[in-house]
Amino acid sequence: MIDSRLLALCLGNVVVGTGTMVVPGTLPALTRGLQIDLPAGGRLVAAFAATVCVMTPLLAAWLSRIDRRVLLSGSLVVFAAGHVASALASSYETMLVTRVASALVTGLFTS
Repeated sequence: MIDSRLLALCLGNVVVGTGTMVVPGTLPALTRGLQIDLPAGGRLVAAFAATVCVMTPLLAAWLSRIDRRVLLSGSLVVFAAGHVASALASSYETMLVTRVASALVTGLFTS
């Protein structure tokens, strides 16, 4: 029998991984919807990746005293809110900000 804690972590990583790959997978449609060119859409992917790479170690160190269950739950809530805000974004700037906000907590959950 699988431990429910392990199952929760696995499902959380599926959600985070899927949410991370939404933009690259839908880039052509996204750029048409936001009326931007493909390189600008690619910068959404780059901004997300750079934020995860740079901010994850800093946030992990800063938030290390928080209970892990609270941190994991909170990071999924922020991740979901960022994706809902991204889905509702009508401009490139709004999309960029919401993607970066989601990226801030992606690495926290995964690591």
